[in-house]
Amino acid sequence: LYLDDVGDEAIDLIVGMSMDRPHPMTLVHVPLMGGATNRVATTDSAFGERDAAFMLSIDGNWAEAGTDETGVAWVRAMVDRARRLPGARGTYLNFNSEAVADDETRAAAFGANLARLTAVKDRYDPGNRFRLNANVAPSGGLPGQRPAAEQVVDLAERARQRT
Repeated sequence: LYLDDVGDEAIDLIVGMSMDRPHPMTLVHVPLMGGATNRVATTDSAFGERDAAFMLSIDGNWAEAGTDETGVAWVRAMVDRARRLPGARGTYLNFNSEAVADDETRAAAFGANLARLTAVKDRYDPGNRFRLNANVAPSGGLPGQRPAAEQVVDLAERARQRT
C-alpha cells in the first residue's frame, strides 16, 4: 500500500495496530520512497507507484499454525483500515500473498503500466507458463478472470468511493 503522507491518522493507526499485533514476528514498517525510486518515470518499469512518498508494508508472520486464523484476521483488519487513510493507494504485489490473481489488485499494482505489461505477456508468454507469481494475464485472460483490457481500474475514482 502506498501513502502520500504519514499524518496523525496514519501514525495513530500504525502505532495502535502494531502495539496490538497478535505475534511479535508480525511486522509493520513504513519505507520512505523518493530519491532514486522517484527519479524513474512510472512508465519506465513495471513498478506502478513511483511517486508515492511512503510504502506501508504489513507482514503477518507467526510460527504456530494454531494461530493462523488470528494472524490472518489481524492482517486483513490492518490492511482494510490502512486503505481508508487519506492518500492511500495502490499495492506492491511482493507484499501481497492472497489476492495476486485478483483483477482489482493487479490493476492497483501496475496502474497505467498494465496495458504495456499485458502486451509483453502476449508476446513472450501467451500461454501463461509463468503464472505462479504476481501474474499479469495474457490479453485473453485466465479462467475466471476478465481480459486485461477490462481490468483497468480508475484508482482515483475507487479512492473517492471509499471516502
